[in-house]
Amino acid sequence: MGFSEMLLVMVVAFIILGPQKLLEISRSLGKAVREYKKAMNEIDEDVVEVEITPSYKKAKTTPADNPEGRGHEHGTDTPTSI
Repeated sequence: MGFSEMLLVMVVAFIILGPQKLLEISRSLGKAVREYKKAMNEIDEDVVEVEITPSYKKAKTTPADNPEGRGHEHGTDTPTSI
Protein backbone atom coordinates (compact mmCIF):
# COMPACT_ATOMS: atom_id res chain seq x y z
CA MET A 1 0.00 0.00 0.00
CA GLY A 2 1.40 3.36 -0.98
CA PHE A 3 1.22 6.60 0.97
CA SER A 4 -1.68 7.98 -1.07
CA GLU A 5 -3.72 4.81 -0.54
CA MET A 6 -3.10 4.88 3.20
CA LEU A 7 -4.07 8.55 3.33
CA LEU A 8 -7.31 7.78 1.50
CA VAL A 9 -8.12 4.96 3.94
CA MET A 10 -7.48 7.28 6.91
CA VAL A 11 -9.69 10.02 5.48
CA VAL A 12 -12.53 7.56 4.82
CA ALA A 13 -12.14 6.12 8.34
CA PHE A 14 -12.22 9.65 9.78
CA ILE A 15 -15.42 10.45 7.90
CA ILE A 16 -17.16 7.19 8.78
CA LEU A 17 -16.07 6.82 12.40
CA GLY A 18 -15.64 10.40 13.47
CA PRO A 19 -12.76 11.89 15.43
CA GLN A 20 -13.76 10.56 18.88
CA LYS A 21 -14.18 6.94 17.81
CA LEU A 22 -11.04 7.08 15.65
CA LEU A 23 -8.97 8.27 18.65
CA GLU A 24 -10.42 5.50 20.81
CA ILE A 25 -9.54 2.87 18.21
CA SER A 26 -6.05 4.32 17.82
CA ARG A 27 -5.42 4.16 21.57
CA SER A 28 -6.64 0.57 21.74
CA LEU A 29 -4.47 -0.40 18.80
CA GLY A 30 -1.43 1.30 20.35
CA LYS A 31 -2.00 -0.47 23.66
CA ALA A 32 -2.32 -3.84 21.90
CA VAL A 33 0.93 -3.27 19.96
CA ARG A 34 2.75 -2.30 23.19
CA GLU A 35 1.53 -5.42 24.99
CA TYR A 36 2.54 -7.59 22.02
CA LYS A 37 6.05 -6.10 21.95
CA LYS A 38 6.39 -6.52 25.72
CA ALA A 39 5.37 -10.18 25.49
CA MET A 40 7.82 -10.79 22.63
CA ASN A 41 10.65 -9.16 24.61
CA GLU A 42 9.88 -11.35 27.63
CA ILE A 43 9.97 -14.46 25.44
CA ASP A 44 13.27 -13.35 23.91
CA GLU A 45 14.75 -12.80 27.40
CA ASP A 46 13.62 -16.28 28.49
CA VAL A 47 15.14 -17.86 25.41
CA VAL A 48 18.44 -16.05 25.93
CA GLU A 49 18.45 -17.08 29.60
CA VAL A 50 17.92 -20.73 28.69
CA GLU A 51 20.65 -20.59 26.03
CA ILE A 52 23.14 -19.01 28.46
CA THR A 53 22.52 -21.45 31.35
CA PRO A 54 24.82 -24.46 30.89
CA SER A 55 23.06 -27.81 30.92
CA TYR A 56 25.40 -29.31 33.55
CA LYS A 57 24.17 -26.77 36.11
CA LYS A 58 20.58 -27.89 35.58
CA ALA A 59 21.42 -31.63 35.76
CA LYS A 60 23.78 -31.47 38.76
CA THR A 61 22.45 -33.32 41.80
CA THR A 62 23.25 -32.82 45.44
CA PRO A 63 23.04 -35.26 48.36
CA ALA A 64 19.73 -33.63 49.31
CA ASP A 65 18.36 -34.42 45.83
CA ASN A 66 19.53 -38.03 46.10
CA PRO A 67 18.78 -39.37 49.62
CA GLU A 68 19.84 -42.97 48.82
CA GLY A 69 23.35 -41.74 48.07
CA ARG A 70 23.55 -43.26 44.59
CA GLY A 71 26.26 -41.68 42.56
CA HIS A 72 27.79 -39.96 45.57
CA GLU A 73 30.72 -40.99 47.72
CA HIS A 74 28.96 -42.65 50.66
CA GLY A 75 30.92 -45.87 50.58
CA THR A 76 28.60 -47.52 48.07
CA ASP A 77 31.30 -47.73 45.40
CA THR A 78 33.88 -49.46 47.62
CA PRO A 79 33.93 -53.26 47.65
CA THR A 80 32.89 -55.07 50.80
CA SER A 81 35.18 -57.49 52.59
CA ILE A 82 35.78 -60.70 50.65
